Amino acid sequence: MEDIKSKECFDKCIICSKTEWLFVGKREYDINEHWESDKNKARKYIFFNIWHDKMSLEVYRYVCKKCGFILDIPRPSEHDLDEKYKYLANVELVGSIEGISQKSKKLEYLQAVKVLNLVKKYTKIRREMNILDFGGDDGHFLMPMKKRGHNCYVVDYYKNTLKGIKRLGNTLTDIPLEYKFDLIICRHVLEHLAEPKKLLIGLRDYLNDQGLVYTEVPMELYKATMPNIDPVTHINFYQKKSIELLFKFSGYEVILNREKRATYREHKMSITQTLARTGHIPITETELRKSFLETKNLIYPNYFRTFLQYKHDPIFMLKVSLKRIFKNKTN
Repeated sequence: MEDIKSKECFDKCIICSKTEWLFVGKREYDINEHWESDKNKARKYIFFNIWHDKMSLEVYRYVCKKCGFILDIPRPSEHDLDEKYKYLANVELVGSIEGISQKSKKLEYLQAVKVLNLVKKYTKIRREMNILDFGGDDGHFLMPMKKRGHNCYVVDYYKNTLKGIKRLGNTLTDIPLEYKFDLIICRHVLEHLAEPKKLLIGLRDYLNDQGLVYTEVPMELYKATMPNIDPVTHINFYQKKSIELLFKFSGYEVILNREKRATYREHKMSITQTLARTGHIPITETELRKSFLETKNLIYPNYFRTFLQYKHDPIFMLKVSLKRIFKNKTN
């Protein structure tokens, strides 16, 4: 890991390559503190032993003043993340469908059907498709697609794929160049990568002429002025506009980019769904400014912005309202 004082460790934004940063908060981590994660033991070992070799460490959060992308410093490198997943593959059921509940399996299956139906609206391909799930665990998300006759492949550190799913390797460089795909899925992947733009640029080489890339990322920036309690699982933090810019800077035309409430395993969360194809679309200063303001409005929200963020989830809004009413009465 690079030292916090090293300018190079966060010199250029990984989306827009600008060098203007706004400091928004910091958190001190101690090896003895409790992390809000059911897998905190493994994550703690990665953070304090594999990445830093320290008992405590301060982590700083910055916002790119051009595009609104958020990152935490010190930031893990590609090598650090490679070591992380090698370690997790040996100590957890990472990527295995055996590690999730029956309810989660059902929700994953239904979500996969929705994704396939969504893609069909934007593609002219009517034959069976070649589909790659990058970071797709054991390939269980591809099962509905496999049952519909599509050729399904997966790239992941987890080595035991399900029957009918072909594993191509751990990372992008393991995929033979002769492979071409009609659809590449990156579901809950871009928030984990040291170089997400590098991945998206690399995936272009594996797309057919009419090929599409589909991504999902969690929306985690609401009041997020400090680094997460678990600093290992996610290292990139996006909102709707910054994801669109990430694709554009990577040489894609975005044909769908929307925020919605969805489930990942059994966790309900806000996500951004993006569907894109290769293409070069000019990026304006207005777009960059809009993205920065969107991030700023999320991390420093008011009541009206809270309503806009969660208007599609009335149960959540009711909980927030009741909590505030109770707080006001006790004060």
